[in-house]
Amino acid sequence: MTHPDATVASLEEALRHAVFIALKSPAAQPFLDGMHLYGVDLFIEAMGAQGVSAQERTAIAMMLGRTIWNHLPHPAHDFQPLRLPDPGRNDPCPCGSGKKFKQCCATYGIPAMPLETDGMLQIVLEFLPKKALADFPRKRFAPELLAGIGEMWLRNGKGELTLALLEPFFAAPETLDARHSGAFDVLMNAYLELGKPRKRKQLLELCLSAADRHLRATALQRQCAVRFDEGDHAGAWQSFHAALRENPDDPSHALLELTLLNAEGNPEMMRERARFWLLRLQKRPDAAEWADIAEVLRATMENPANLSNGFVADVAPDFMELAATLRDLPPPSHFPKLKVLDDGSAIWPEERAKWLEEWLNLDGDLADDLRWLAKHPKAWDSMDVLAGLVDDVLESGLPLEWLDENLLGVLLKRVHAVFTGVWAATPGQPQRFEWGWQDNRHVLHLLIERLQWLARQRNDEECIAAGAELLRLNPGDNHAIRNNLSGLFLATGRYAEAAELHTRYPDDFATLSFDRALALFGLDRKGEALSALADAVKNHPKVLKMLVAEKPRQPREDQYGVKVGGDYEAWLYREARRWQWEKTGALDWARQYAKVKH
Repeated sequence: MTHPDATVASLEEALRHAVFIALKSPAAQPFLDGMHLYGVDLFIEAMGAQGVSAQERTAIAMMLGRTIWNHLPHPAHDFQPLRLPDPGRNDPCPCGSGKKFKQCCATYGIPAMPLETDGMLQIVLEFLPKKALADFPRKRFAPELLAGIGEMWLRNGKGELTLALLEPFFAAPETLDARHSGAFDVLMNAYLELGKPRKRKQLLELCLSAADRHLRATALQRQCAVRFDEGDHAGAWQSFHAALRENPDDPSHALLELTLLNAEGNPEMMRERARFWLLRLQKRPDAAEWADIAEVLRATMENPANLSNGFVADVAPDFMELAATLRDLPPPSHFPKLKVLDDGSAIWPEERAKWLEEWLNLDGDLADDLRWLAKHPKAWDSMDVLAGLVDDVLESGLPLEWLDENLLGVLLKRVHAVFTGVWAATPGQPQRFEWGWQDNRHVLHLLIERLQWLARQRNDEECIAAGAELLRLNPGDNHAIRNNLSGLFLATGRYAEAAELHTRYPDDFATLSFDRALALFGLDRKGEALSALADAVKNHPKVLKMLVAEKPRQPREDQYGVKVGGDYEAWLYREARRWQWEKTGALDWARQYAKVKH
């Protein structure tokens, strides 16, 4: 039995082939002849028709050919259909048999194919050379239609065609209005996907100053999203309220506001605003057209978490299934023993289970992974399996807040439970678990990922414990965990521990050197602090200048990592720590030092 999706895909391919034939000539007859000779066979095959007689085949070719031609926006006819007259019952049959139509093809009752000229336009435009799209008479077609075509092309990896189709709209700003909102959104997405930030910024600025308030509101909504993604939450709210003033009746504002509140972790306000927007929506005469948004609002009123869950369920149901599976898992119970060397170094045991090779050979599809895991429940205690799942989650593109709450937190807690279980099950008092051993690296990666997750939850105590554990296990600290730990010590007033950390890593990079001076200042050991600051400035002179400056210009990022002693390294330290220097009063002290030395 043929799957319905396969049938639709085959019919679409048959139609594309028919359009390709039709565009070869401005006249109808060559196309109709081509349909009879070979074009019709693709349709018959796609429909799964069996035992089609020669006369039936002729009738299908004639009826389909005429229907396609009558709806074809042919470039040779100024992108308008050139309809063929319908045959009368007593007219000669168009198939060429010589019989009357009523005695020939009409007797088969072949239904006309449900086509629309607008739907055919996308196929026609795909066959045009990219240059020809520039001369396409787009004013004749609704901008919303062309935006839909551009969006479909973008989804199918044809972003350059999307640009060629939609960019000319914005070459004449005075003609833009609400109908171009969709084209604006699609172009913004295309520029993002194709890596064209300058064009994206220019388009946003153009539409922010558009004469039409509806288009301005759409641009403000996008500016809101851009600012939020950049971490400018205050600016995002400013853009949102500006969009609301421009077009207060747009129901799409509701989802944007709920998304902002959700990211801020404000469930009660989400409920309140969902109720407000739903009441407002229900008063609209066109409320039925906004049923999807109304459903989201009701779900959010019931449980604010449904906002994220509903989005994920629509776009990534496999990840919803993973979340449900993780909630029902029993605690880890399989703890192999570490290999411990004479010097106390531990090495993660190589897993030799037969199923591991199967896991590594899976194609990476999460649905297949979950089906496989259902048959191999012990695999949930494998670090190789957990590492693969964490990678899948991080690469999913889903909102990080939802991933943290529903997937990453559960997975990384399991990682730590497996690790501590294995450590406890190992005799011989292992001391270190170092990066230098290849078999340890995937486990250390996961433990570092857990530390980053804890940091996002703003759980300082657990973060400090996790960071200290990582430094104890891997004192070489290939990932500069010491910098994060130092920042946590300073933020929580643990100045003695911050100062002690530097003694373990003397002659280190800029972060720990300046952190030590700040820690000693916090301990009121001013003489030692001054000496530490002098050493830090001697080894990293650009940092102090950047730290005390009022409004320094952000330097360009270094091309390959962070250059030691460079402007960007100094900027990163300022961004991470200046507030701590200011809070403790150490910034004024550092300014005085800078004046004396210069």
